[in-house]
Amino acid sequence: MPKADFFTSLGLFVVKDFFDLELCDKIRIESRDAVNNAASVLGKDGKYEVIEEIRKIKYSQVSEETINKVNSCLIAVKPKLEEHFKLELTDCETPQFLRYTKGDFYLPHSDSCNTDNAPQSVKNRQVSAVIFLSSESEELGEEYYGGGALTFYGLIKDPLWQKYGFSLNGEAGLLIAFRCEIWHEVEPIIFGERYTIVSWFF
Repeated sequence: MPKADFFTSLGLFVVKDFFDLELCDKIRIESRDAVNNAASVLGKDGKYEVIEEIRKIKYSQVSEETINKVNSCLIAVKPKLEEHFKLELTDCETPQFLRYTKGDFYLPHSDSCNTDNAPQSVKNRQVSAVIFLSSESEELGEEYYGGGALTFYGLIKDPLWQKYGFSLNGEAGLLIAFRCEIWHEVEPIIFGERYTIVSWFF
């Protein structure tokens, strides 16, 4: 499975150790112990709804203090994202804290939508950001999970490669950012729990 540096060569933005392991542990434990609710997707009518055949994940209601800390870290990296993607960005959406348990997944999708009934906030999205709080591994342990690969499609423009998926080896502390129109999925979790933070810059 490709390491994070491989995705840099394909135009994605990668920062290893964006969060240190101590912070990852702290937020992961808070997410685990917080109230967890089923995450929704944008339906055909432009409204958010829970459709577990498409997205089976929980989001954690962490403290405002944690939300604000993560938001500050994301805003601090905005100038580098602007330089990397040659974009002018204004802000980012409130971070979401996601918890995947055994069997959870998210089918292939993009994070932007330009249909008439889509919320303006979704239309405005330009860059997606994912921060890993746990690591993909074959080992068993509280900080590890198996399966659950973040897989990207269409990274190579050659038609022969358009449907080929490149799966990222998730590492605690890693930030990866990509244009919102890129198709991607989270493959089913085999064991353990996968914790990530996601946000979208506009």
